[in-house]
Amino acid sequence: MRYFRIAVAVVLLGGLSRTSAEAAHPVRRQPTLEEQAEYLGNEGYYQAHGGNPHDYVVALFADVLDRTPSEAEIQRWSERFLNCAYGPTLAREFLIFARSELAARERDCPPPHTGPACPAPQHPDRCR
Repeated sequence: MRYFRIAVAVVLLGGLSRTSAEAAHPVRRQPTLEEQAEYLGNEGYYQAHGGNPHDYVVALFADVLDRTPSEAEIQRWSERFLNCAYGPTLAREFLIFARSELAARERDCPPPHTGPACPAPQHPDRCR
């Protein structure tokens, strides 16, 4: 029942800011940082990914960064989770951390070059 209420709230809140033309032809938009944090920090996400800090942190890294965290990262974020009183707050902190890592990846490994002279990536060990 709780998930049904959340789904209804998302639909209602998402529809409140649209004009009738936008509602007729919806444009897919990127969720805001706060919306992402609410999703990743809710109890349902936590329980669906093991219901413990270790598995939750591993899931965050897999879902957001598409990689496995190091033991030090698991320890750091698990401790932060235990000290944080509100899941979305921790998720927001993690998303900010993730944005910087993703930006660094993009800077070090730009999208593939399609021209005739394709330069090799500067740091192939960091590229995915």
